[in-house]
Amino acid sequence: METRIDRYGASNDLAGLPARSFVLTNSQRGTAVCSLRWFYGHGLGLVRDATPPMRMGTAWGGVMQDVWSWWAVPDRGPYPDPDFTSGVCRWCGGLNPGLGCFACGSTGLDPIARARRGFLEYQARLEHPEKTAEEVEHDAETLRRAARGYLIRYGTTGPDTMRVLAVEVPIVRQVLRPDGGEYRPEVPVVADGDGWRFALPTDRASDTTRVRWPWFVAGKLDVLAVDRGTGRGLHVEHKYGSQVSRYVHMLTHDTQTPTYQWLIEGAVQRARTSPIDAPGWAREIARTTQPGEEMAGYYLDFTSSGFHYDARQLASKPTKANPDPAPVLSTAASPTVPSWLYEEAVERLGLWSDGRVDGEKRAEYRDHIAKLRRDVDRKLYYREWTAVGRSDVRRLEIELYHSARDLAAARRRIVEFDDLDPAELALRYPRTMVCNLPGGGCAFRGPCTQDGPDVRARYAVRPTQSWTTDTDTQPDEVVDDLGF
Repeated sequence: METRIDRYGASNDLAGLPARSFVLTNSQRGTAVCSLRWFYGHGLGLVRDATPPMRMGTAWGGVMQDVWSWWAVPDRGPYPDPDFTSGVCRWCGGLNPGLGCFACGSTGLDPIARARRGFLEYQARLEHPEKTAEEVEHDAETLRRAARGYLIRYGTTGPDTMRVLAVEVPIVRQVLRPDGGEYRPEVPVVADGDGWRFALPTDRASDTTRVRWPWFVAGKLDVLAVDRGTGRGLHVEHKYGSQVSRYVHMLTHDTQTPTYQWLIEGAVQRARTSPIDAPGWAREIARTTQPGEEMAGYYLDFTSSGFHYDARQLASKPTKANPDPAPVLSTAASPTVPSWLYEEAVERLGLWSDGRVDGEKRAEYRDHIAKLRRDVDRKLYYREWTAVGRSDVRRLEIELYHSARDLAAARRRIVEFDDLDPAELALRYPRTMVCNLPGGGCAFRGPCTQDGPDVRARYAVRPTQSWTTDTDTQPDEVVDDLGF
Protein backbone atom coordinates (compact mmCIF):
# COMPACT_ATOMS: atom_id res chain seq x y z
CA MET A 1 0.00 0.00 0.00
CA GLU A 2 1.21 3.53 -0.75
CA THR A 3 -0.22 7.01 -0.45
CA ARG A 4 -0.11 9.61 -3.21
CA ILE A 5 -0.16 13.36 -2.53
CA ASP A 6 -0.63 16.06 -5.15
CA ARG A 7 2.69 17.90 -5.79
CA TYR A 8 4.66 15.42 -3.66
CA GLY A 9 4.24 12.10 -5.44
CA ALA A 10 4.10 8.74 -3.70
CA SER A 11 4.99 7.87 -0.12
CA ASN A 12 7.83 5.78 -1.53
CA ASP A 13 9.44 9.05 -2.67
CA LEU A 14 9.13 10.77 0.73
CA ALA A 15 11.60 9.53 3.30
CA GLY A 16 9.89 8.91 6.63
CA LEU A 17 6.29 8.90 5.36
CA PRO A 18 4.42 5.62 6.02
CA ALA A 19 1.85 4.47 3.49
CA ARG A 20 -0.95 4.62 6.04
CA SER A 21 -0.83 8.29 6.97
CA PHE A 22 -2.56 11.62 6.44
CA VAL A 23 -0.66 14.62 5.13
CA LEU A 24 -1.02 18.27 6.14
CA THR A 25 0.49 21.04 4.00
CA ASN A 26 1.01 24.77 4.41
CA SER A 27 -1.60 25.28 1.71
CA GLN A 28 -4.23 23.44 3.74
CA ARG A 29 -3.32 25.37 6.87
CA GLY A 30 -3.64 28.66 5.00
CA THR A 31 -7.01 27.93 3.42
CA ALA A 32 -8.43 26.51 6.65
CA VAL A 33 -8.60 30.04 8.10
CA CYS A 34 -11.96 30.05 6.31
CA SER A 35 -13.53 26.60 6.64
CA LEU A 36 -15.66 27.13 3.52
CA ARG A 37 -12.58 27.95 1.47
CA TRP A 38 -10.95 24.77 2.76
CA PHE A 39 -14.07 22.79 1.81
CA TYR A 40 -14.00 23.99 -1.79
CA GLY A 41 -10.23 23.84 -2.25
CA HIS A 42 -9.29 20.70 -0.30
CA GLY A 43 -12.53 18.97 0.65
CA LEU A 44 -13.80 18.94 -2.94
CA GLY A 45 -10.43 19.60 -4.60
CA LEU A 46 -11.69 22.46 -6.77
CA VAL A 47 -8.96 24.52 -8.43
CA ARG A 48 -8.83 27.40 -10.90
CA ASP A 49 -6.18 27.95 -13.53
CA ALA A 50 -3.13 29.75 -12.23
CA THR A 51 -3.17 33.52 -12.67
CA PRO A 52 -0.52 35.20 -14.88
CA PRO A 53 1.53 36.30 -11.82
CA MET A 54 1.38 32.74 -10.47
CA ARG A 55 2.61 31.33 -13.79
CA MET A 56 5.47 33.81 -13.78
CA GLY A 57 6.33 32.81 -10.23
CA THR A 58 6.36 29.14 -11.22
CA ALA A 59 8.62 29.92 -14.17
CA TRP A 60 10.98 31.84 -11.88
CA GLY A 61 11.09 28.82 -9.61
CA GLY A 62 12.29 26.81 -12.60
CA VAL A 63 15.08 29.32 -13.22
CA MET A 64 16.19 29.18 -9.59
CA GLN A 65 16.06 25.38 -9.56
CA ASP A 66 18.35 25.25 -12.60
CA VAL A 67 20.83 27.77 -11.21
CA TRP A 68 21.04 26.39 -7.67
CA SER A 69 21.16 22.78 -8.91
CA TRP A 70 24.25 23.76 -10.89
CA TRP A 71 25.78 25.25 -7.76
CA ALA A 72 25.00 22.06 -5.85
CA VAL A 73 27.43 20.03 -7.97
CA PRO A 74 30.94 20.23 -6.44
CA ASP A 75 33.62 21.78 -8.66
CA ARG A 76 31.11 22.37 -11.44
CA GLY A 77 32.37 25.89 -12.08
CA PRO A 78 30.42 29.05 -12.88
CA TYR A 79 26.87 28.82 -14.21
CA PRO A 80 27.26 28.93 -18.01
CA ASP A 81 25.53 31.34 -20.40
CA PRO A 82 24.64 33.80 -17.61
CA ASP A 83 22.94 36.07 -20.18
CA PHE A 84 20.42 33.31 -20.99
CA THR A 85 20.67 33.93 -24.71
CA SER A 86 21.39 30.46 -26.09
CA GLY A 87 18.08 28.87 -25.09
CA VAL A 88 19.91 25.55 -24.66
CA CYS A 89 19.87 23.34 -21.55
CA ARG A 90 23.15 23.69 -19.66
CA TRP A 91 23.04 20.08 -18.49
CA CYS A 92 22.52 18.11 -21.70
CA GLY A 93 23.61 20.78 -24.17
CA GLY A 94 20.35 20.39 -26.06
CA LEU A 95 21.61 17.11 -27.50
CA ASN A 96 19.23 14.22 -28.13
CA PRO A 97 16.04 15.68 -26.63
CA GLY A 98 13.78 12.98 -25.28
CA LEU A 99 16.50 10.84 -23.72
CA GLY A 100 15.67 11.81 -20.15
CA CYS A 101 17.55 14.95 -19.03
CA PHE A 102 16.38 15.58 -15.45
CA ALA A 103 16.90 19.35 -15.72
CA CYS A 104 15.07 20.24 -18.93
CA GLY A 105 12.54 17.41 -18.99
CA SER A 106 14.11 16.13 -22.21
CA THR A 107 13.22 19.32 -24.10
CA GLY A 108 16.82 20.43 -24.66
CA LEU A 109 15.81 23.96 -23.57
CA ASP A 110 17.08 26.26 -20.84
CA PRO A 111 14.61 27.48 -18.16
CA ILE A 112 13.77 30.71 -20.02
CA ALA A 113 13.06 28.91 -23.29
CA ARG A 114 10.99 26.31 -21.45
CA ALA A 115 8.97 29.06 -19.79
CA ARG A 116 8.37 30.78 -23.13
CA ARG A 117 7.16 27.54 -24.68
CA GLY A 118 4.93 26.82 -21.68
CA PHE A 119 3.39 30.30 -21.87
CA LEU A 120 2.63 29.88 -25.57
CA GLU A 121 1.17 26.40 -25.10
CA TYR A 122 -1.06 27.64 -22.31
CA GLN A 123 -2.44 30.48 -24.44
CA ALA A 124 -3.02 28.05 -27.32
CA ARG A 125 -5.25 25.91 -25.08
CA LEU A 126 -7.53 28.83 -24.21
CA GLU A 127 -10.66 29.52 -26.20
CA HIS A 128 -9.99 33.23 -25.69
CA PRO A 129 -6.24 33.76 -25.13
CA GLU A 130 -5.34 36.15 -22.33
CA LYS A 131 -2.19 37.42 -24.05
CA THR A 132 -0.86 38.01 -27.53
CA ALA A 133 2.34 36.43 -28.79
CA GLU A 134 4.07 39.78 -28.28
CA GLU A 135 2.94 39.92 -24.64
CA VAL A 136 4.20 36.38 -24.08
CA GLU A 137 7.58 37.40 -25.51
CA HIS A 138 7.60 40.35 -23.12
CA ASP A 139 6.97 37.98 -20.20
CA ALA A 140 9.82 35.73 -21.32
CA GLU A 141 12.14 38.72 -21.68
CA THR A 142 11.11 39.90 -18.20
CA LEU A 143 12.25 36.54 -16.83
CA ARG A 144 15.47 36.58 -18.86
CA ARG A 145 16.47 40.01 -17.62
CA ALA A 146 15.62 39.10 -14.03
CA ALA A 147 17.68 35.89 -14.29
CA ARG A 148 20.61 37.69 -15.85
CA GLY A 149 20.46 40.38 -13.17
CA TYR A 150 20.33 37.74 -10.45
CA LEU A 151 23.67 36.32 -11.59
CA ILE A 152 25.16 39.80 -11.97
CA ARG A 153 23.97 40.73 -8.49
CA TYR A 154 25.06 37.52 -6.72
CA GLY A 155 27.68 36.03 -9.03
CA THR A 156 27.74 32.91 -11.20
CA THR A 157 29.44 30.55 -8.71
CA GLY A 158 26.97 30.69 -5.82
CA PRO A 159 27.32 32.15 -2.32
CA ASP A 160 30.80 31.81 -0.81
CA THR A 161 29.45 31.34 2.71
CA MET A 162 27.34 28.25 2.05
CA ARG A 163 27.59 24.87 0.35
CA VAL A 164 24.46 23.73 -1.47
CA LEU A 165 23.34 20.22 -0.52
CA ALA A 166 20.02 19.79 -2.31
CA VAL A 167 17.40 21.65 -4.34
CA GLU A 168 13.61 21.17 -4.40
CA VAL A 169 13.68 18.88 -1.37
CA PRO A 170 10.43 17.10 -0.37
CA ILE A 171 10.33 16.54 3.37
CA VAL A 172 7.87 15.24 5.99
CA ARG A 173 7.60 14.98 9.76
CA GLN A 174 4.98 13.49 12.07
CA VAL A 175 2.60 15.67 14.04
CA LEU A 176 2.56 14.80 17.75
CA ARG A 177 0.36 15.77 20.67
CA PRO A 178 1.62 18.59 22.89
CA ASP A 179 2.64 15.92 25.43
CA GLY A 180 4.72 14.12 22.78
CA GLY A 181 2.34 11.24 22.15
CA GLU A 182 1.11 10.09 18.73
CA TYR A 183 -1.95 11.81 17.30
CA ARG A 184 -4.25 9.40 15.44
CA PRO A 185 -7.74 10.91 15.04
CA GLU A 186 -10.65 9.20 13.36
CA VAL A 187 -10.97 10.04 9.62
CA PRO A 188 -13.41 8.52 7.08
CA VAL A 189 -12.10 6.98 3.85
CA VAL A 190 -13.92 5.24 0.99
CA ALA A 191 -12.93 2.34 -1.25
CA ASP A 192 -12.22 3.62 -4.76
CA GLY A 193 -10.97 1.37 -7.55
CA ASP A 194 -7.75 -0.31 -6.48
CA GLY A 195 -7.39 1.77 -3.35
CA TRP A 196 -8.92 4.35 -1.03
CA ARG A 197 -9.69 8.06 -0.98
CA PHE A 198 -11.04 10.69 1.38
CA ALA A 199 -14.82 10.63 1.80
CA LEU A 200 -16.97 13.21 -0.06
CA PRO A 201 -20.44 14.67 0.57
CA THR A 202 -21.92 12.19 -1.95
CA ASP A 203 -20.64 9.21 0.04
CA ARG A 204 -22.99 7.49 2.46
CA ALA A 205 -21.71 7.12 5.99
CA SER A 206 -22.38 3.39 5.79
CA ASP A 207 -19.91 3.13 2.88
CA THR A 208 -17.03 4.76 4.73
CA THR A 209 -14.34 3.13 6.81
CA ARG A 210 -13.07 5.12 9.78
CA VAL A 211 -9.32 4.82 10.19
CA ARG A 212 -6.80 6.08 12.72
CA TRP A 213 -3.58 6.92 10.97
CA PRO A 214 -0.85 9.36 12.05
CA TRP A 215 -0.70 12.86 10.58
CA PHE A 216 2.40 14.22 8.90
CA VAL A 217 3.35 17.68 7.66
CA ALA A 218 4.78 17.79 4.13
CA GLY A 219 6.79 20.59 2.59
CA LYS A 220 9.17 21.21 -0.27
CA LEU A 221 12.34 23.23 0.36
CA ASP A 222 13.69 25.45 -2.42
CA VAL A 223 17.33 25.10 -1.35
CA LEU A 224 19.01 23.30 1.51
CA ALA A 225 22.62 24.23 2.26
CA VAL A 226 25.14 24.26 5.09
CA ASP A 227 27.17 27.12 6.47
CA ARG A 228 30.77 26.57 5.39
CA GLY A 229 32.08 27.76 8.72
CA THR A 230 29.87 25.87 11.17
CA GLY A 231 28.34 23.03 9.16
CA ARG A 232 24.87 24.03 10.38
CA GLY A 233 21.92 23.91 8.02
CA LEU A 234 20.60 26.83 5.98
CA HIS A 235 17.31 27.03 4.14
CA VAL A 236 16.91 29.40 1.17
CA GLU A 237 13.39 30.31 0.04
CA HIS A 238 12.92 32.04 -3.34
CA LYS A 239 10.18 34.64 -3.72
CA TYR A 240 9.19 36.45 -6.91
CA GLY A 241 6.76 39.34 -6.74
CA SER A 242 6.09 43.02 -7.17
CA GLN A 243 6.84 44.22 -3.63
CA VAL A 244 9.44 42.92 -1.23
CA SER A 245 7.45 44.27 1.75
CA ARG A 246 4.90 41.51 1.18
CA TYR A 247 7.56 38.92 2.00
CA VAL A 248 9.73 40.64 4.60
CA HIS A 249 7.07 39.93 7.23
CA MET A 250 7.78 36.22 6.70
CA LEU A 251 11.01 36.66 8.62
CA THR A 252 9.11 37.21 11.86
CA HIS A 253 5.35 36.86 11.29
CA ASP A 254 4.79 33.75 9.21
CA THR A 255 4.62 30.09 10.21
CA GLN A 256 6.30 28.90 7.00
CA THR A 257 9.76 29.77 8.30
CA PRO A 258 9.58 27.78 11.57
CA THR A 259 7.71 24.99 9.75
CA TYR A 260 10.61 24.38 7.40
CA GLN A 261 13.11 24.50 10.25
CA TRP A 262 11.01 22.02 12.23
CA LEU A 263 10.85 19.71 9.20
CA ILE A 264 14.61 19.85 8.63
CA GLU A 265 15.40 19.26 12.29
CA GLY A 266 13.14 16.22 12.30
CA ALA A 267 14.88 14.71 9.29
CA VAL A 268 18.31 15.27 10.86
CA GLN A 269 17.16 13.73 14.12
CA ARG A 270 15.96 10.64 12.22
CA ALA A 271 19.33 10.49 10.45
CA ARG A 272 21.04 10.22 13.84
CA THR A 273 18.92 7.26 14.93
CA SER A 274 18.45 5.53 11.56
CA PRO A 275 21.04 6.83 9.08
CA ILE A 276 20.50 4.08 6.53
CA ASP A 277 16.95 5.33 5.88
CA ALA A 278 17.83 9.04 5.84
CA PRO A 279 18.59 11.22 2.78
CA GLY A 280 22.22 12.19 2.27
CA TRP A 281 21.72 15.84 3.15
CA ALA A 282 20.23 14.89 6.54
CA ARG A 283 23.19 12.61 7.30
CA GLU A 284 25.56 15.44 6.34
CA ILE A 285 24.00 17.92 8.77
CA ALA A 286 23.80 15.24 11.49
CA ARG A 287 27.52 14.59 11.07
CA THR A 288 28.55 18.24 11.44
CA THR A 289 26.16 19.47 14.17
CA GLN A 290 25.03 18.69 17.69
CA PRO A 291 21.41 17.92 18.68
CA GLY A 292 19.45 21.14 18.97
CA GLU A 293 21.94 23.04 16.79
CA GLU A 294 21.05 21.58 13.39
CA MET A 295 19.95 24.87 11.79
CA ALA A 296 21.74 28.19 11.50
CA GLY A 297 18.81 29.99 9.93
CA TYR A 298 16.75 30.95 6.91
CA TYR A 299 17.38 33.17 3.88
CA LEU A 300 14.57 35.07 2.17
CA ASP A 301 15.73 35.41 -1.45
CA PHE A 302 13.41 37.95 -3.10
CA THR A 303 13.46 38.98 -6.77
CA SER A 304 11.29 41.74 -8.18
CA SER A 305 8.91 40.71 -10.96
CA GLY A 306 9.14 44.12 -12.64
CA PHE A 307 10.67 44.54 -16.09
CA HIS A 308 14.28 45.77 -16.13
CA TYR A 309 14.35 48.71 -18.52
CA ASP A 310 17.33 49.99 -20.47
CA ALA A 311 18.79 53.42 -19.73
CA ARG A 312 16.85 56.18 -21.48
CA GLN A 313 18.77 58.06 -24.15
CA LEU A 314 17.97 61.76 -24.51
CA ALA A 315 18.05 63.76 -27.68
CA SER A 316 21.39 65.44 -28.38
CA LYS A 317 21.24 68.28 -30.92
CA PRO A 318 24.20 68.95 -33.20
CA THR A 319 25.56 72.49 -33.38
CA LYS A 320 28.01 74.24 -35.65
CA ALA A 321 30.67 73.98 -33.00
CA ASN A 322 29.85 70.31 -32.35
CA PRO A 323 28.14 68.72 -35.35
CA ASP A 324 28.49 65.20 -33.88
CA PRO A 325 27.60 65.48 -30.19
CA ALA A 326 27.95 62.52 -27.85
CA PRO A 327 24.75 60.72 -26.86
CA VAL A 328 23.26 61.74 -23.53
CA LEU A 329 21.72 59.36 -21.01
CA SER A 330 19.08 60.41 -18.53
CA THR A 331 20.19 60.59 -14.91
CA ALA A 332 16.66 61.04 -13.59
CA ALA A 333 15.65 58.68 -10.80
CA SER A 334 14.11 55.46 -12.12
CA PRO A 335 13.13 52.42 -10.01
CA THR A 336 13.17 50.10 -13.03
CA VAL A 337 16.66 50.67 -14.48
CA PRO A 338 19.30 48.54 -12.72
CA SER A 339 22.88 49.77 -12.49
CA TRP A 340 24.30 47.14 -14.87
CA LEU A 341 22.00 48.09 -17.74
CA TYR A 342 22.86 51.74 -17.26
CA GLU A 343 26.58 51.03 -17.09
CA GLU A 344 26.38 48.84 -20.20
CA ALA A 345 24.67 51.70 -22.07
CA VAL A 346 27.47 54.08 -21.07
CA GLU A 347 30.08 51.62 -22.34
CA ARG A 348 28.17 50.78 -25.52
CA LEU A 349 27.85 54.46 -26.44
CA GLY A 350 31.48 55.19 -25.62
CA LEU A 351 30.62 57.72 -22.94
CA TRP A 352 33.63 56.88 -20.75
CA SER A 353 35.91 58.24 -23.46
CA ASP A 354 37.42 61.61 -22.59
CA GLY A 355 37.46 62.37 -26.29
CA ARG A 356 33.68 62.43 -26.46
CA VAL A 357 32.47 63.37 -22.96
CA ASP A 358 33.97 65.88 -20.57
CA GLY A 359 35.10 64.91 -17.08
CA GLU A 360 32.12 66.52 -15.39
CA LYS A 361 29.64 64.45 -17.39
CA ARG A 362 31.58 61.24 -16.78
CA ALA A 363 31.54 61.97 -13.05
CA GLU A 364 27.76 62.50 -13.26
CA TYR A 365 27.36 59.06 -14.87
CA ARG A 366 29.56 57.44 -12.22
CA ASP A 367 27.54 59.05 -9.44
CA HIS A 368 24.28 57.94 -11.04
CA ILE A 369 25.46 54.33 -11.36
CA ALA A 370 26.47 54.35 -7.69
CA LYS A 371 23.03 55.68 -6.81
CA LEU A 372 21.32 52.94 -8.84
CA ARG A 373 23.36 50.30 -7.00
CA ARG A 374 22.32 51.76 -3.68
CA ASP A 375 18.67 52.61 -4.34
CA VAL A 376 17.48 50.34 -7.18
CA ASP A 377 19.51 47.12 -7.25
CA ARG A 378 18.78 46.40 -3.58
CA LYS A 379 15.05 46.67 -4.21
CA LEU A 380 15.12 44.47 -7.30
CA TYR A 381 17.04 41.78 -5.39
CA TYR A 382 16.68 41.48 -1.64
CA ARG A 383 18.28 38.73 0.45
CA GLU A 384 17.83 38.69 4.21
CA TRP A 385 18.77 36.15 6.87
CA THR A 386 17.03 35.33 10.11
CA ALA A 387 17.30 32.68 12.81
CA VAL A 388 14.35 30.81 14.31
CA GLY A 389 14.37 30.37 18.09
CA ARG A 390 13.52 27.21 20.00
CA SER A 391 10.43 28.81 21.50
CA ASP A 392 9.15 29.59 17.98
CA VAL A 393 9.62 25.97 16.92
CA ARG A 394 7.89 24.66 20.04
CA ARG A 395 5.00 27.05 19.54
CA LEU A 396 4.69 25.84 15.94
CA GLU A 397 4.61 22.17 17.02
CA ILE A 398 1.55 22.85 19.15
CA GLU A 399 -0.12 24.87 16.36
CA LEU A 400 0.44 22.02 13.90
CA TYR A 401 -1.30 19.66 16.30
CA HIS A 402 -4.28 22.03 16.41
CA SER A 403 -4.31 22.24 12.60
CA ALA A 404 -4.30 18.45 12.24
CA ARG A 405 -7.07 18.17 14.82
CA ASP A 406 -9.20 20.79 13.03
CA LEU A 407 -8.70 19.24 9.60
CA ALA A 408 -9.49 15.76 10.88
CA ALA A 409 -12.75 17.15 12.23
CA ALA A 410 -13.41 18.86 8.88
CA ARG A 411 -12.94 15.50 7.14
CA ARG A 412 -15.43 13.85 9.50
CA ARG A 413 -18.06 16.52 8.79
CA ILE A 414 -17.90 16.03 5.03
CA VAL A 415 -19.75 12.72 4.83
CA GLU A 416 -23.32 12.32 3.46
CA PHE A 417 -24.89 15.77 3.28
CA ASP A 418 -26.36 18.06 0.62
CA ASP A 419 -23.43 20.38 0.01
CA LEU A 420 -25.50 22.53 -2.37
CA ASP A 421 -27.91 23.43 0.42
CA PRO A 422 -26.62 26.74 1.87
CA ALA A 423 -27.90 25.96 5.35
CA GLU A 424 -26.36 22.48 5.41
CA LEU A 425 -23.09 23.87 4.09
CA ALA A 426 -23.04 26.67 6.65
CA LEU A 427 -23.74 24.20 9.46
CA ARG A 428 -20.57 22.28 8.62
CA TYR A 429 -18.31 24.88 6.99
CA PRO A 430 -19.19 28.46 8.00
CA ARG A 431 -17.55 31.36 6.24
CA THR A 432 -14.83 33.56 7.70
CA MET A 433 -14.57 36.63 5.49
CA VAL A 434 -10.77 36.87 5.35
CA CYS A 435 -11.18 37.70 1.65
CA ASN A 436 -12.39 41.17 2.65
CA LEU A 437 -9.29 42.01 4.66
CA PRO A 438 -6.64 44.26 3.03
CA GLY A 439 -4.60 42.12 0.68
CA GLY A 440 -7.04 39.25 1.03
CA GLY A 441 -8.41 37.24 -1.84
CA CYS A 442 -10.08 33.96 -2.62
CA ALA A 443 -10.43 31.75 -5.69
CA PHE A 444 -13.93 30.70 -4.57
CA ARG A 445 -15.85 33.96 -4.53
CA GLY A 446 -18.21 32.53 -7.16
CA PRO A 447 -19.48 29.48 -5.28
CA CYS A 448 -19.27 31.36 -1.97
CA THR A 449 -21.68 33.98 -3.32
CA GLN A 450 -23.99 31.80 -5.39
CA ASP A 451 -23.16 28.10 -5.38
CA GLY A 452 -24.42 25.55 -7.88
CA PRO A 453 -23.33 22.83 -10.31
CA ASP A 454 -22.75 25.32 -13.13
CA VAL A 455 -20.53 27.48 -10.93
CA ARG A 456 -18.47 24.52 -9.73
CA ALA A 457 -18.13 23.27 -13.30
CA ARG A 458 -15.88 26.27 -14.01
CA TYR A 459 -13.26 24.68 -11.78
CA ALA A 460 -11.04 21.72 -12.42
CA VAL A 461 -10.83 18.98 -9.79
CA ARG A 462 -7.36 18.13 -8.54
CA PRO A 463 -6.54 14.82 -6.92
CA THR A 464 -6.51 14.82 -3.14
CA GLN A 465 -4.53 12.36 -1.09
CA SER A 466 -5.29 8.74 -2.01
CA TRP A 467 -4.05 5.29 -1.13
CA THR A 468 -3.45 2.48 -3.60
CA THR A 469 -2.73 -1.20 -3.12
CA ASP A 470 -2.22 -4.21 -5.36
CA THR A 471 -3.81 -6.54 -2.82
CA ASP A 472 -7.06 -6.78 -0.91
CA THR A 473 -5.49 -5.04 2.06
CA GLN A 474 -8.05 -3.14 4.09
CA PRO A 475 -7.31 -0.01 6.12
CA ASP A 476 -7.38 -0.55 9.87
CA GLU A 477 -10.84 0.23 11.24
CA VAL A 478 -11.49 2.26 14.36
CA VAL A 479 -11.58 0.24 17.55
CA ASP A 480 -11.07 2.83 20.25
CA ASP A 481 -12.05 6.39 21.15
CA LEU A 482 -11.43 9.53 19.10
CA GLY A 483 -8.18 10.28 20.87
CA PHE A 484 -8.29 13.98 21.58
